[in-house]
Amino acid sequence: MTRVFVDTNVLVYSVDPSEPSKRDASRRILLELARTGEIVTSTQVLKEFYNIALRKIGLASNVAERCVREFARNEVIEVSVEIILAGIALHRAYSLSFWDALIIQTAVTGDCDRLLSEDMQHDSRYEGLLVWNPF
Repeated sequence: MTRVFVDTNVLVYSVDPSEPSKRDASRRILLELARTGEIVTSTQVLKEFYNIALRKIGLASNVAERCVREFARNEVIEVSVEIILAGIALHRAYSLSFWDALIIQTAVTGDCDRLLSEDMQHDSRYEGLLVWNPF
């Protein structure tokens, strides 16, 4: 079974009415992954989602919380000190932003095959992880 790490932007687009084509695409992707793959995310992603849902999209806090609870039904990796330190090493090795390196390291730690993200170079590989822009 393919393990797919889902970055914040994919989750955000699933509830963003200002981007209907990306909203529909992200919902299709999440439904398909729920059926055929294994969705993995992290505590970092859930925190970022909640903040963006409130501040940029304008969801009510109880609605944003429900979304976080729903996303948390999938596997959620807690970002540990070990992941942070390994993320720093990736940041240096690949000249990535620290936050992107931390997402990549969390996905690698979670034995994911693919990372869905709009924020990184499509079709690039880091530590065996394939970055895929679904949009």
